[in-house]
Amino acid sequence: MKKYIQNENGITLLEVVISLLIITIIFISFFGMFVQSKKANNNAGSFACNLSSSNRNGNRL
Repeated sequence: MKKYIQNENGITLLEVVISLLIITIIFISFFGMFVQSKKANNNAGSFACNLSSSNRNGNRL
């Protein structure tokens, strides 16, 4: 019977694929947060513009 020498110095393809999958999931969740933040920022900006224009016209909200 032959003895196989085990070389455990490197990483396997499966470990690389799993780590890339985890990094991708984390990136997608952060990207979703950035999109929500941009939408909220745009809504706040339009509210500020409306508030500013109503103050210039002497109107109260």
